[in-house]
Amino acid sequence: HCGRVRPTGGFMPEPEIVVRGYAVVPGRPDEVEMGLTVMALDDSADEALTEAATKSRQLEAVLDELDVPKSARVTTGLTVRQEREYERERWRTKGFRASNEIKVRIDDPSLAGRLMTEATRRAEARVEGPHWRLRLDNPARTEACRQAATEARRKAEAYAGALGLRIGEVIRMSEPGVGIGPRGEPEVFAMAASSGPSEEMVVEAGDLDVTAVVEVAFHLEPNP
Repeated sequence: HCGRVRPTGGFMPEPEIVVRGYAVVPGRPDEVEMGLTVMALDDSADEALTEAATKSRQLEAVLDELDVPKSARVTTGLTVRQEREYERERWRTKGFRASNEIKVRIDDPSLAGRLMTEATRRAEARVEGPHWRLRLDNPARTEACRQAATEARRKAEAYAGALGLRIGEVIRMSEPGVGIGPRGEPEVFAMAASSGPSEEMVVEAGDLDVTAVVEVAFHLEPNP
């Protein structure tokens, strides 16, 4: 967006310039969120539920060992449904499928790989994620705001200088929006369960881009 010069109103209007400053700062994620689902298929709904409950307890044990607090675990879906497939021009019943899905938030991203490995190996869980997050107190957020304000002043000085003027006091500031975008963020994926031992999954967080935008209005003054 280009800066613009306009009067502030009144009988003796003073010129002002309004500019928008942008900044994009990479930040290391300090939280990771994953979806974990255990499933069981059996001849009856009761048997499927029993098996799914056993896998859920195994998954809970993994989370306890990794010190994931109860407050960071949210159950997002419990289902039991009949499974059917179309075969030889008719529907055939395969049994009943029970599933339990939870969302988990981890404050230590370095544990993501171990959680994935142990959840799939010991509870035959399906994994969705990881989804990386930045906390509100992450230093990258403050740095992005600082750089956006610096760029706004630099742009205003450039416009004013080209017109033979200089910028004066700040009249007002506003923040049109702040967002976080991916910077090397892994894609969402599901891992199939493995019945045998496996090496720990290597998971790299990369960086997230913190974007800051600020709109600043300055007084314009003549050069001395």
